[in-house]
Amino acid sequence: MGAVVCASTAHINMDENGAPERIGGIKLLQVPTADGKLTPELIDKEAWGWGDEHRAQPLAVSITQTTELGTCYTPDEVRAIAEHVHAKGMKLHMDGARLANAAAHLDVPLRAFTRDAGVDILSFGGTKNGLLFGEVVVALNPAAAQGLIYLRKMNMQLASKMRFMSAQFIALLEGDLWLRSAAHANAMAARLRAASSPFPASN
Repeated sequence: MGAVVCASTAHINMDENGAPERIGGIKLLQVPTADGKLTPELIDKEAWGWGDEHRAQPLAVSITQTTELGTCYTPDEVRAIAEHVHAKGMKLHMDGARLANAAAHLDVPLRAFTRDAGVDILSFGGTKNGLLFGEVVVALNPAAAQGLIYLRKMNMQLASKMRFMSAQFIALLEGDLWLRSAAHANAMAARLRAASSPFPASN
């Protein structure tokens, strides 16, 4: 197995205990960032050492949309990262736990900062968009997902009666429920932030 470059604040680094390493056999190469967002320059701090048998080989980059710090990648930023990592022979994964919130904030279609921007593998979150449970892994680049169906079963992620989990996504995506829910969540977050900010000092 190889290594995945990610932001030091990434969920896979901070909140998954040792699951990526234990279950996936993946070494996380974490990069400190000012705002939770990676850039080509920051990625290069850990994307090196190919052919060095003593170093875990960087095979992919994982970015989060939106980030754990609430920042959001623009389509151009995602595209720049995708082009950079692809030129190095690496793949780009997007952790889309808050993917719908990003689309609502950016006011662009999902494809604008996923498929059209060069993302290879996408994790589409359901629970943060109003579902009871469930996430979808989308292979936007099938060549980057070889063996994924076998890994899913080996890692016990092929749930019995999967169709009941999948039905939630049909209801979520057939109309604009996913977008309305995300826009409402964004508005409530902005309202909470405004209400909890200190009052302006009086003259």
